[in-house]
Amino acid sequence: MQIKPKGPYILVQLDTVPDQTASGLYLGSSARKMKQCKGIVTAIGTAVFDVELGDRVILTVDYEPSFCVTNDEQEEFVIVDEEDVCAILTEEGSN
Repeated sequence: MQIKPKGPYILVQLDTVPDQTASGLYLGSSARKMKQCKGIVTAIGTAVFDVELGDRVILTVDYEPSFCVTNDEQEEFVIVDEEDVCAILTEEGSN
């Protein structure tokens, strides 16, 4: 299945957040939601201007996805408005 956002929306594959920290503490659902605000843009709508395919982005903490889906590999994808992107992550030394 392919998802193609319309207008100002983008499809973001969220980073996987473990259920447990490195020290062995289990994360509750609210802590996982707070940590799950980074991902990779995998599709963009026609009215998106500041984000490109493949960009690594940070979403606002209180983003409200328009749609959420999990694929067979348990990867989570969300469709959000471009305005929910508060930063684009880049490698050090690049502009």
